[in-house]
Amino acid sequence: MVRDEFESDVAKLQANAAFGKSMEQVKNQVNARLIHDPNKLAKAVCRPNFRPTEIINDDLTMVRGTRQPVTLNKPIFNPRNFKINNVPVLL
Repeated sequence: MVRDEFESDVAKLQANAAFGKSMEQVKNQVNARLIHDPNKLAKAVCRPNFRPTEIINDDLTMVRGTRQPVTLNKPIFNPRNFKINNVPVLL
């Protein structure tokens, strides 16, 4: 019985993960890194795509970069045309 529940949970998680990755909005992603090493921070600041940083605490700094070209390689979710097994689903 436990194995059946486990397999059921795994199948649900896989379906949710696939659905979540398809819903991901690639256009809204940000190029940011958290850096705590001063040497790496100096290298990040010297890059041409450097944008202003935010100091979080004495040891941690968030460095932002310019946006890279967006590759639209994920399906775009349209709730009006959403179907599961070729059956329309009302959301």
